[in-house]
Amino acid sequence: MASGTRKRSPNFSEIEIQTLLKEVEKNKSVLFSKLSSTTTNSAKKRVWESICAKENSCNSTGHVRSVEEIRKKWTTYMLETKKKAAKQRKESKRTGGGPPPRDLTPCEETVIGFIGDTPIDGIPGGLDLSEEPEEPPAYEAESAGPSHITDSGSSCPGKCKSVLKYL
Repeated sequence: MASGTRKRSPNFSEIEIQTLLKEVEKNKSVLFSKLSSTTTNSAKKRVWESICAKENSCNSTGHVRSVEEIRKKWTTYMLETKKKAAKQRKESKRTGGGPPPRDLTPCEETVIGFIGDTPIDGIPGGLDLSEEPEEPPAYEAESAGPSHITDSGSSCPGKCKSVLKYL
C-alpha cells in the first residue's frame, strides 16, 4: 500500500446507528431548526460534537470517528431511508404480480417517524418525472407564417427545421 492512500473507515455497526438515531432524535429541535437568535450555528456544532463523543464511546472497533463522518452518516442514512420509504409507498399502490417491497427496518421506521413532515412522496397530484415522458405533439409550420422562413432552410440555420415542427 502506498503511503499517500488513506485507510478506509470501518462500517457503522448497528449499535452505532441506533445511538446516532437516538441522539439525533433527542436533539432534533436544535439540529433541524433554522438559524435564529436562540439557535445558532455554534449551538448546532456543539450538539454534533456531543453526538460524536457518544458515538465514539459506544464504538467497539476502536476507530475514532470525526464529526464530519457522523454528520455524513446521518445524511446518507436519512436520504436512503426516505428513498426506500417512497419506493415502498409507490410500489404498494401498483397492481400486478411480483414480490412485495421489503419492509422498513425498525431504525428506518424511527427515522421516518421524526422526519415526518419532510416530503417523501412529493407533491400530491404532481408530475412524476421518473416515468417515461409523453412525446410532445408534433406541429407543422403553417403556411401563414413569415415569408422569409422556407422549407428549404435557405434563410435559417440548421436548427430551424426542428424548431418549426413545434411552432
